[in-house]
Amino acid sequence: MSENNSEKKNRKSRRKILETLNSRILILGVIGIGMIVILVGRLFFLQVIQGSQHYEDYVQITKRDLSIEAPRGRILDCNGKVLAENQQKYSVAIRDTGEYNKTNGEFNEMILRLIELLERFEANIETPIPVTINEHNEFVFNETSSSAVRRFIRDVYGNDKIEELEEQGEDPYSYTAEVVMERLKTNVYNFTSRWPAGEQLDKETVLKLCNIRYAMSANAYTRYQSTVISSDISEDVKVAVLEDQSNLKGVEIKEELVRVYPNAEYFSHILGYTGKASTEELETLQETDDSYVLGDVVGRAGIEQAYESELRGTKGNQSVYLNNVGMIMDTISKTDPVNGNDLQLTIDSDLQIAVYNMLEQRMAAVVAEKLIMGDFTPTTSTSADAFKIPVKDAYFQMFNNNILTLEEFEAEDATEVEKSIYAKFTTKQQQILSEITNQLTNDPKAVSGQSEEMQEYLNYIYEMLASSDSNEKILSGVDYSRDEYQDMSVNQFLRQALTEGWLDPAKLDTENKYSNVDEWYGQVVDYILKRLPEDNGFSKLIYKYLIEGEVISGNEVCLALFDQGILEQDAAAIEQLKTGNEETAYNFIKEKIVKVEITPTQLALDPCAGSAVVVDKNTGEIRALVSYPGYDLNRMSGTVDADYYKQLLEDLSSPLYNRATQTRTAPGSTFKLITSTAALMEGIVDTNTKIRCTGIFDKLNHPRCWIYRDQGLTHGLLNVSGAIKNSCNIFFYECGYRLSQDENGTYKPSLGLEKLNKYASLYGFDSTTGLEIMENQSKISDDLPVPSAIGQGNNNFTAVAIARYITAVATKGSVYEFHLLDKVLDTDGNVIRDDTPQIIRQLDFPDTLWDALYEGMYGVTHDSGSAGYLFEDLYVDIAGKSGTAQENLLRGSHGLFVSFGPYENPEIVTTVSMQNAYTSANAALVTKDIYRYQEGILTLDDIMTSAERSLSEEKTQSLSD
Repeated sequence: MSENNSEKKNRKSRRKILETLNSRILILGVIGIGMIVILVGRLFFLQVIQGSQHYEDYVQITKRDLSIEAPRGRILDCNGKVLAENQQKYSVAIRDTGEYNKTNGEFNEMILRLIELLERFEANIETPIPVTINEHNEFVFNETSSSAVRRFIRDVYGNDKIEELEEQGEDPYSYTAEVVMERLKTNVYNFTSRWPAGEQLDKETVLKLCNIRYAMSANAYTRYQSTVISSDISEDVKVAVLEDQSNLKGVEIKEELVRVYPNAEYFSHILGYTGKASTEELETLQETDDSYVLGDVVGRAGIEQAYESELRGTKGNQSVYLNNVGMIMDTISKTDPVNGNDLQLTIDSDLQIAVYNMLEQRMAAVVAEKLIMGDFTPTTSTSADAFKIPVKDAYFQMFNNNILTLEEFEAEDATEVEKSIYAKFTTKQQQILSEITNQLTNDPKAVSGQSEEMQEYLNYIYEMLASSDSNEKILSGVDYSRDEYQDMSVNQFLRQALTEGWLDPAKLDTENKYSNVDEWYGQVVDYILKRLPEDNGFSKLIYKYLIEGEVISGNEVCLALFDQGILEQDAAAIEQLKTGNEETAYNFIKEKIVKVEITPTQLALDPCAGSAVVVDKNTGEIRALVSYPGYDLNRMSGTVDADYYKQLLEDLSSPLYNRATQTRTAPGSTFKLITSTAALMEGIVDTNTKIRCTGIFDKLNHPRCWIYRDQGLTHGLLNVSGAIKNSCNIFFYECGYRLSQDENGTYKPSLGLEKLNKYASLYGFDSTTGLEIMENQSKISDDLPVPSAIGQGNNNFTAVAIARYITAVATKGSVYEFHLLDKVLDTDGNVIRDDTPQIIRQLDFPDTLWDALYEGMYGVTHDSGSAGYLFEDLYVDIAGKSGTAQENLLRGSHGLFVSFGPYENPEIVTTVSMQNAYTSANAALVTKDIYRYQEGILTLDDIMTSAERSLSEEKTQSLSD
């Protein structure tokens, strides 16, 4: 029985085995196991045996030829001193590695982390977007480059969208910065609902973030190139970035060559600066050199721009393998770049620095001499000697010219002095705003019938509405300064402006639309009252009257200069200011002005600007081309310091303007040498002809001579040399009249103007001088030949053009084409090119003419000459001529003095021009110092360490011109 059972079990087992063997599951299982074995084996083969080979096949997917930037050539002075060079610096760069999600704000969060890091160490951030934030917390376009703004708008919207908008009748290029930035944020840089944190950012942070991403967009199609977003970083920034690499993927520290200018301020208008090429610049450069690409650093102004092709060198090249995120995996080959050529200029750097400081110190001395504790209001008859500067004007300029920062007065860490000043300001502000609110809503007072202070506040409202600093001008098409509008109340005028369409309420930042004038007027009032408390210009007006009313004292203003770091700490001076009276503050600020611890450019009071040109008489080379004030090129080159650039634009002394080559003023009596030339060459006088000065010209509208006007005297009989020596207006009026007479003796103004123009043109005033940097064309008068003969009419000449003219006189007729470049050198110092100044015209005038001019100019600086008293203690004989021009009767005259010397064997020719310097005697004193420096009597060290010496000069009186 048991055997039968056992056999049955065996049969069952065999049957199950047979069934299993015949089962599809088994077949599939075996197949599956086989496939797994094969797959594991294949993976083992691929990953272990051939793994390294396949990894290399994966990452080495792209071969690229990358360019290597060539070191820029140096710029040297005539003695080989370095004016511009390269230094190895570290920068922060960023590349989009694709590791961050852009749509949910992940990429932006990483950039914000980087911004926080850079701000912690006060590092700069690239600002390629032409947008800033005004005091009303609005995005506004920079006014400096309309082409940059258009390019930015095109980048934000894209050509297709712009065409679509234009077809709809819209002009996207007229959009405000607010509108364009909103599109950039939402449509381009992912400030959407998927990144809620983006809506919480302040505008300053938004602008920084957008600037970084916009800078990166220039390399969007070359992911292997990182974008520098902060240059010349400190060691602290470098360490912080490297320590936070895990959270800053794609951010790296790069070594780069940075352009450095050792004495930037003195040479700013000559050298210019470098920066990344804009699209427009790139297109121009590529016309002659197709190796330029977006992101290349190029010369942006001055010599850096003019000689870009010489300075830039030849790029190197390296062939590399890149991985899929643009990282260099291997270098195949490399060709080193070739350095750019060095440029040697004609400028003597020590002379340039010396003359710059001479100008600055003389201006400071003039301001100090004019400074008074009382009040002063000029009239149209105020003489130069009578002009004064109330010290309250100097205090106010500390606010008005942004020397003191308004925001620091209300900061949490403000000092006691700052808090006191701010408390007085807020009290006054509330009073003024309350009165303005009353006048806007109720009071019908005419603007002209109110106090001078209130008139200024009310007119500021009109100015604010018409200002281009707003996103759009709300008020336009009307001159609100006209009497008929000043005789209206502000309420009446604004209502009429709405009715007439001068005031466009549609441009107000409001979503509401109104149907009548009353409703719109209410909206305008709200707009005004909202903006005024935020407006820096309005705040400055309040500070002006607080200072004038002595609510804020001079002592407080001077103490604030210490609190805000404008002046170095001085415990004794601070204690004196705290305990002293108004005279203490007056003496303190006067001393700081004399010592140039507070500079003329900071004060922006007359005078605060000028120029000087020194030419080598024997070669025609320019040894000094000074424009005051200058600025720091190091903060403009490479990555522009946006805050500093904004400060320069707002500076009331206009430091970006080249006073030597761009400022045009009337030449005054220096023009009398041209009139002398015309009179002698046209034969209306000879060197022996004498004309009697009676004090009043007996023709036309009877203009007077300066000596009759000032002293009630006359010059008597004078020949041409005597007329130059004494700068006699009557002599030259008569010459201008005679030049205008035809053969019948008929007075024809056009004839005289034609002859004066002829000789002015021969001396070079019909063209620019040839300088490689920006230069304005001088204007020869085409109106009124008699006043034109003494340098009036509408003559307007640049200082450098006058320098060429006086050089032609000093050389007896050599009219040069000026150049700042002397030589081009290779890196070993070998001369590649020598740019010797060329004589473009030789004036073939008789020696008797030159002798007459020389005799007159020699007389000017000697004995009884018009400037003789200023040069009596100069150990070298020179010839010179002064010139004074008054363009605004309520401001000081422009002062000009030209010269050459030593007289017997001239070496240099000088032209010194000072705007609103009251008298040309101040320009003459700078001229005197130039010769003292040239003769070794005055050293550069003397000039740099003793600013007070300018105040010790003899008191100046108006020169007779």
